[in-house]
Amino acid sequence: MVADHLSRMQVTNLQEPPVNDFLSDDMLLKVTDSTPWYANIVKFMVAGYVPPGENKKKLIYESRRHLWDNRYLYRVCSDGLLR
Repeated sequence: MVADHLSRMQVTNLQEPPVNDFLSDDMLLKVTDSTPWYANIVKFMVAGYVPPGENKKKLIYESRRHLWDNRYLYRVCSDGLLR
């Protein structure tokens, strides 16, 4: 058994590497828009509502590739699977 053999090995180096707590400013992100990317697609599919500034042809095209099931939005992918 490999597991039995590995459990009998003695660990000689118990030193843990130091934790790097440095966080540069370019790693900080801020969410400014709380609306999800699919909100306009769902509104169009459910109620036919086109928000101001949104392209109706784009929403029609996107709604063809999606399937709305009451609480869930599925995407029909190129391989025919729903995700």
